[in-house]
Amino acid sequence: MEDAIEQPATKKEDSNVLQASSKSNKSIEKQIKAFLEYCEIDRGHSPLTIRNFRHYLERFLIFATKKNIVSPESIDQEVIHSYRLWLNQLTNSPLSNSNSSLKKRD
Repeated sequence: MEDAIEQPATKKEDSNVLQASSKSNKSIEKQIKAFLEYCEIDRGHSPLTIRNFRHYLERFLIFATKKNIVSPESIDQEVIHSYRLWLNQLTNSPLSNSNSSLKKRD
């Protein structure tokens, strides 16, 4: 049976998870940092684009920590799909400040 989808956390809970993740997800954090630097320097993305990428990657780090995903190698299509479902619930929850959701583009 599939795991039940967790209810979105409050911002304070997310902050606590993000702090805890800095201890357990160093490898993923390194990859995120390298990706953001690549986007900024090599690809020339705007500061707003980098900020948006950072926002969603930090949310992914929270998700990964909650799901005990500690290495980039363990991230597959199933993990990405689960993250997108979680993120969609988060953005559509009453606690959310945003009315948008991350949608797959064809």
